[in-house]
Amino acid sequence: MVKSVTICFLLLLIISFSVEAQNAERDPYDGDEKYGQIRPYRVTAVKKIVIKETGKWSEMLSSSDETLADCAEFKPTERDVREFFLRARRISYRIYGGILDASRCYAVGEIVFSNGDEGKWVIDPFRRGLLTLSDGRNIYFYCTKCRGKVFYED
Repeated sequence: MVKSVTICFLLLLIISFSVEAQNAERDPYDGDEKYGQIRPYRVTAVKKIVIKETGKWSEMLSSSDETLADCAEFKPTERDVREFFLRARRISYRIYGGILDASRCYAVGEIVFSNGDEGKWVIDPFRRGLLTLSDGRNIYFYCTKCRGKVFYED
């Protein structure tokens, strides 16, 4: 009897967490009603940059036809990443994911800003970037002013 009550209680608890997770509000800036607006965020000076991987190739559909060999050449340096976050402008999810060309190539790493914010970044040679802060917010970037040799020309 005690086992049955315990099992029922655990099932109810699991179901309540499932319902709560399903009802959790989607981020309005990442595909919901504010997907066309730029998320408010003030970028401060970069304190530390860590490059985890470069020359990565994505199998996901993209607007490019780059090969694994093409992507192996995409190796941004710390200087390139620092320039990117210094010069890039913030853009909306809609522009990042729907209007700008996406590359199959990318590099990933971590960043710490002088205001204490930290997160993980992804940058591609088409000069698009995604910063995911430690609190889960996604900030999208595009850098028209980045002229490092690692980035494709316009």
